[in-house]
Amino acid sequence: AFFITNDNPIFFWAIPKLLWFHLGLTSTLHYSLPLGLALSLAWLAELYVLAVRLLLGRQLDITFTVFRIRVFGKNRYYDISKAKRLLGYKPILTLEQGIKQLAVWYLERDPKPWK
Repeated sequence: AFFITNDNPIFFWAIPKLLWFHLGLTSTLHYSLPLGLALSLAWLAELYVLAVRLLLGRQLDITFTVFRIRVFGKNRYYDISKAKRLLGYKPILTLEQGIKQLAVWYLERDPKPWK
């Protein structure tokens, strides 16, 4: 198995911020929660949804989950040296070039999708 990247480690949240920039959007969120607090709040949210399901028989959808906090709260870097060695892989574009091309392509199809 191979993780194929552009061979440039980057923090997870830098990718959507870069896309937003090229789409002409700005992020208004400039704060973060400590991981332990976010996990505790997500656990409480899941417990609340479970109680509503059991006591009221109502189905609620929850997006603020412990799983998502664990996934989004950690930094991951993937090493492509195996793909380079065995497959002869070499990235064609930098991450920024690829995201810029994505933004141009997207805006050609829907110039202002957020309005």
